[in-house]
Amino acid sequence: MGKITKNKFKRTGICQITKKEYPLNELMPGFSVHESVAKLIREKYPDWNPEGYICIDELNKFRHEYIKNILESEKGE
Repeated sequence: MGKITKNKFKRTGICQITKKEYPLNELMPGFSVHESVAKLIREKYPDWNPEGYICIDELNKFRHEYIKNILESEKGE
């Protein structure tokens, strides 16, 4: 799985999108990201690996984009 570091107070990991270190409670394991959202991530970041992490803020951006795409496609129908 993605890199996990330990310090005196908390465990952290690296977001594959921002390349920054975050506490684990601010990260989502890639394998738990819905496949439709993961597809969007891979379109922008082909090296994205579901065995790593994505920070919640970035994940929410991709979720928002996914919902926006669905709504736009339904509006066109």
